[in-house]
Amino acid sequence: MADGRGNRFASTTEAEQQEKRLGLNAQKTLKANRGAAKLFKEYLSEKGSDPDFENFAESVIDQKLSQFYMDLRKTDGEKYKVNSMESIRHGINRYLRSPPFNKTFDIIKDGSFGESNQNFKAVLAELKRVGKGSVTHHAAISEADLQKLYNSLHMSTDTPQGLYNKVQFDIRLYFCRRGNENMCTMSKETFRVRTDENSGKKYVEKAVDELTKNHRFDKEASSGVMPAMEGSSQCPVASFELYLSKLHPYNDREVLWQRPKDSYVADDTTCYANVPVGEKKLSAFMSDLSKAAGLSQKYTNHSIRATGATILSKGMFGPSQVMDVTGHKSVQSLSVYQRVSDGEKIQMGQVLSKTLVPSSSNALVPVVKSATCVRDPLSCIDNAPVKRNAIGPSSTISSVSSTDKEASQDMEIAVAHEIADVNMDDLFCDFFKASDNTRPMECSVITNPKPHMPPIRGPKY
Repeated sequence: MADGRGNRFASTTEAEQQEKRLGLNAQKTLKANRGAAKLFKEYLSEKGSDPDFENFAESVIDQKLSQFYMDLRKTDGEKYKVNSMESIRHGINRYLRSPPFNKTFDIIKDGSFGESNQNFKAVLAELKRVGKGSVTHHAAISEADLQKLYNSLHMSTDTPQGLYNKVQFDIRLYFCRRGNENMCTMSKETFRVRTDENSGKKYVEKAVDELTKNHRFDKEASSGVMPAMEGSSQCPVASFELYLSKLHPYNDREVLWQRPKDSYVADDTTCYANVPVGEKKLSAFMSDLSKAAGLSQKYTNHSIRATGATILSKGMFGPSQVMDVTGHKSVQSLSVYQRVSDGEKIQMGQVLSKTLVPSSSNALVPVVKSATCVRDPLSCIDNAPVKRNAIGPSSTISSVSSTDKEASQDMEIAVAHEIADVNMDDLFCDFFKASDNTRPMECSVITNPKPHMPPIRGPKY
């Protein structure tokens, strides 16, 4: 914009340039950088050294970091975990390379920091030996808890609080929202409802380009959509439209998340107060909902993102497709969501157990020559449980093993030898007697045989 003298271009000062460059980083990242630098400064001061390490030569920084990594402890004297050590190291590196210092060297990659990096690796190895190497990931919400949550009163669209909970959960899930990022700044215009030209179905999409952790200077082209579930009471589009229609119309900021009213009637046109939901309340959204709905554990907001990414990763979608929804910038960062579930681990363990101890289903079925066997042939066969794979996003159709095929063939040969000389007509028509022993049981021709198996029912959509 032109200034008062009619100049077209602005005159940006050096300080303003530095401030704008700092804006490339998220506020949490800048806070982590300052925290790591402060920790290093406190260490240098305690050891009697100059705390202003920003002015040190590379060789001096390498020397100080070598000792710092070895001596680093918490305030209670305990050692840090591996992931905390890595965060501190990366924080110091970003601090030096960011304004106003703008160092061109890299304490992690450059060869001039070989001594400190070797010490860092030695420290990590020691921490792993003493059990400090575990990494706690945000747990994905289990399928049972998801069903329990969506069927609870806390997600009912008949109440303002339930409608608020459902719409916010849907948006966090379908768009794989990162924790509490930009939730406070969402407005009624952040999302919009559109109709697909080919199918005619409605869906909700993001209407604005957000400044996110992974997309700060590039155009954020990645985002999911929230399609309608026609005929379902859980339709996210219908819930979203209902929620928008019940928001307070005179909200100055047009915020999306408004506080639900404590009292209401069914015909109220406004079910939400002219008060935005605070940041702390939004941060505790999923943990509060977990407790209220009585879920198996306390989940976090990031657990919803982990749930969406896990479901997509275990589906038929490739990493690049999933990244386009979640906003991840690398496949490596997405890999943390491709974890094996407890149910899948149990299935793999059962495969190993089957190899060590053959199950009863693999053994030959003995042929019992008795009247009861002939009268009820199914009673001679062990009622071994029918093995089925769980139906879900990660289920696969498992092929029959060669051991099962060989056992089945041996069983068929054995049965064939036993019944080779038996007249089947005489056996089934003349053998049976009625309960009063006065007349033989009549044979009936089965024109529509049905298998002795329960029907397989797929998931309901």
